[in-house]
Amino acid sequence: MAWEQAADCGTGNWQATSFAAAPSAAAPAMLVPDIPGAIPAAWHELPNGTRRHGCLIGWAAHNRRMPAEEVDRELLGPPRRGWILSRIRTALNLVGAAGIAMLSGGAARSSAPFEVEWTQVPMPLRGLPPSLEGFRITQISDLHTGMSTPVPFLRRIIRQVNQLAPDLVAVTGDLVSHSRQWVRAACDLLGELTPPVVVAFGNHDYSTTAETWKSTEVADALENELRRRGIVVLRNRAWPIQRPDGRLWIVGMEDLWSQRFCPAEAFDGLGGREPVIALSHNPDSIFALARRGAQWVLCGHTHGGQIRVPVAGAMILPMRHKRFDQGLFEVDGARMYVCRGVGFRLQVRFRCRPEVVTFTLRRAEDVSENERGAAASDHGAPGTSS
Repeated sequence: MAWEQAADCGTGNWQATSFAAAPSAAAPAMLVPDIPGAIPAAWHELPNGTRRHGCLIGWAAHNRRMPAEEVDRELLGPPRRGWILSRIRTALNLVGAAGIAMLSGGAARSSAPFEVEWTQVPMPLRGLPPSLEGFRITQISDLHTGMSTPVPFLRRIIRQVNQLAPDLVAVTGDLVSHSRQWVRAACDLLGELTPPVVVAFGNHDYSTTAETWKSTEVADALENELRRRGIVVLRNRAWPIQRPDGRLWIVGMEDLWSQRFCPAEAFDGLGGREPVIALSHNPDSIFALARRGAQWVLCGHTHGGQIRVPVAGAMILPMRHKRFDQGLFEVDGARMYVCRGVGFRLQVRFRCRPEVVTFTLRRAEDVSENERGAAASDHGAPGTSS
């Protein structure tokens, strides 16, 4: 069981005498061989699956200073593209992004980042209690409060969400941008929401550096401030919405790059018959969460690419599976919605408006095939006409 858990988690509770915890500040919770710089002899005696999905994650991630999920290429789905092609694409994307921003005559910077699209999506769920039919969840993602995204703009969105009056607001990460300076401001904004709020963190919510896995000082500060405001914070944890006729589970994940992402912990004890909606910032996590039985996974992270060139599509996507850029996907029997988010690190958007999504829950057996895959957009803000 310990080996199985390690296969699912960026960090694991190893139960083997050949391994010991590494007291390293650079990778505080990673587990590495107790022989520095070498794989122990016991490595070759372990089952193949354990070597791939367990020991290799901890050892290689520590020694290469990279997120654990990047080491295990089978765990998260198909293999990634070649290194050279990846770097060429990144360079071309950056050049193209700069060109588009200039050619748009300034609109891509001055107005487009603030023209929010309000999307409506039906959410069919197997086993949904009848009393939760019509329950509405509004997703907000990627606020990047303060340093890059203006607080008055975010406050306007919060007020418009309150006008929508959903039953629950789900926030899928990147409340801030690697900074404790804006923690209180971000939490104050979410504290202004009138519906119940549940939060999962993104890669910008952990360390004060770009190396997400180095610490949790920002995440811990966010969690403390959010809990003081009565907001539910889910870090590899499940939270039930209880009704007399059944339950719906909301499972919130630690960010995939944090080396704390652990479906085994988050889904522990959940029965297979009750519906589960997972909140996970990075769309690359869909493979692990689909295996655990999540019917829907709500993600952010991509910003939709921010700049979308006709035919070519999204310019910059900081993720492995670049096809998961925006919108609705079906993967291994689970549905995933990738929200473009409302904020930005760089103030520019082209053919890629910021987005707030509202999901209306339906019992799967009551939804037609055509409706199940449909997503309708209302381009105007709540209380306005399009």
